[in-house]
Amino acid sequence: MTKTKRESSFPAVCFFQSYYTDYIRSQTLLEGLSQHELRIIPCIVNEHSRLRYPKAILRFLKTKKHSDVVIANFRCWEIFPILRILTRKPIIYDAHISIWQSYCKERRKCRPDSLLGKLLFQIDKYNCKLADMILIDTKAHADYFSDTFGVPGNKFLPIYISCENSLFHPVEQPDIPSVSKTSLFWVGSGIPLQGLAVIIDAMKLITELPVHLRIAGSSPILDKIRQRAISEHVDNISFLGRIPREQVITEIAESDICLGGHYSLVPKARNVIAGKLYEMIAMRKPVIAGDNKAVRELFTHLENVFLCEMGSAASLADAITVLHNSPDLRKQLADSSYDLYYKTLRPKQLVIPLVNAIMSITRN
Repeated sequence: MTKTKRESSFPAVCFFQSYYTDYIRSQTLLEGLSQHELRIIPCIVNEHSRLRYPKAILRFLKTKKHSDVVIANFRCWEIFPILRILTRKPIIYDAHISIWQSYCKERRKCRPDSLLGKLLFQIDKYNCKLADMILIDTKAHADYFSDTFGVPGNKFLPIYISCENSLFHPVEQPDIPSVSKTSLFWVGSGIPLQGLAVIIDAMKLITELPVHLRIAGSSPILDKIRQRAISEHVDNISFLGRIPREQVITEIAESDICLGGHYSLVPKARNVIAGKLYEMIAMRKPVIAGDNKAVRELFTHLENVFLCEMGSAASLADAITVLHNSPDLRKQLADSSYDLYYKTLRPKQLVIPLVNAIMSITRN
């Protein structure tokens, strides 16, 4: 279709992605940007093979000349320096996470002072230096990057994660008799960041309460957690294993309370908001979240979320107990958090600062 003169005047954005196209961060950015006056030029390679990087670079060579600005989406940290060499056009780099922190501090695959650890640190620092602008998921995370890697704070643009607006939305549920158990739901892979051990310990503290937690996800860590729950006779938890996205939506819709995380004391957990939390509030569900600086950028305790102390099973157990006993509070939190999501966190609204930045960059 031939572009109109007006459409041709819109900034052209090369949307570079060499990771899975169903990755929520990239999906919501693309969905949001596509609803504004921009010409999106997809440069997307969705493969699990190692060939995805060479193929993505070849595609980039064909598309970069038609663009005014490049958005290098997560994850492309391995090849970001190559993109910088291949174009002088402005590049907005979605760092999203620190590879050094993820490998060394969170997953402990190597020591920070090891050769690999030092290399990953320099990669994070160098990629930030090469970018014209850096996207990050919270202001607290931007502060971490700035302090850790010596990157000027004004180089960061915090854009929260959000979720697919077409999938996650309120679903009316039939009234459930008051004698039924209060249903809880959590989904994840069980990585240390998420604090699943805290959740299990919390459920142990409230075995006499008529509540039941359904956990979705599959990983070796989850297998160990499940075996621990069985051996310790934690009978108020069901492990669903890996379930399709459609069932995740159903589980959220049918739950009374959602556990939005993160609950661990892993340092990174203080600087981020769990992606699942956005999905839960988009479906108008009351959420219990770990109390940290990042969460408080958006949420207020007892206004639109229930906050608990991170790393504390007792605090999480108390939060569950309070919400179990307070249907009116559950409804208030659900309605208020959904109102926040609808007004400011849907993809179209969320990317407005990014759209403004693109307009500014392309005018200069």
